[in-house]
Amino acid sequence: MALKDSSTGTVIRNYSFDALRDASNLMRGNCLVALCAAGSGHSGSSLSIMDIAAALYLHVADHDPRNPSWPDRDRIVWSAGHKAPALYVALGMAGYCQLDDVITLRKLGSPFQDIPLAQIAGR
Repeated sequence: MALKDSSTGTVIRNYSFDALRDASNLMRGNCLVALCAAGSGHSGSSLSIMDIAAALYLHVADHDPRNPSWPDRDRIVWSAGHKAPALYVALGMAGYCQLDDVITLRKLGSPFQDIPLAQIAGR
């Protein structure tokens, strides 16, 4: 069960299959908006991994956006920088940042750059 309250162990949000599919489609839309606003990016790789990102960050991995340093959280390793926009959208959907802020992708001073930064992912 993903999205847990790390202090109580209760599930913060639980997604049904249909809700997870809808969230993945919403995430794709947000990713496209961010890529268009940036004026560059690899849409194919980000869009193709969105179902996996939604499943991991919204349903499978145990983590707490309110306590990103929770020692018992699951850790997910991303090895493809071209898919960073998908990661940023997934983190926004999970509650680590404001989803609307992902539109600052690749802008000067934005935490959402080409390579995922440790402070966004909770280290």
